[in-house]
Parts: sequence; C-alpha cells; structure tokens
Amino acid sequence: MRAGLWAGISDAEGQPSAGAILDRLSGGAFDGARYDQDWPERAAKTMW
Repeated sequence: MRAGLWAGISDAEGQPSAGAILDRLSGGAFDGARYDQDWPERAAKTMW
C-alpha cells in the first residue's frame, strides 16, 4: 500500500508499446502494429 501499487495510477502514458519496441529493435522487419493489434486476443488465449 505504501508504494501506491493499487492506486490506479498508470505510468504507461508516453511509453512505447511492446510492438513498437520490437519493430524498432528489428529495424522494421517485425510488424509491431500488428503485434499490438493482436495482443488482447493472444493474451486471453495464453495468459489464463
């Protein structure tokens, strides 16, 4: 509670997405936009 982890504050604003990072690291060979677009469905199938 002291760290404020449950306060609902997000530090993600302005940060690149996972897809954007992968796209940049691959020099554009990886479709980061598609990765980000497909993420919710992929996460629902694989995370739980």
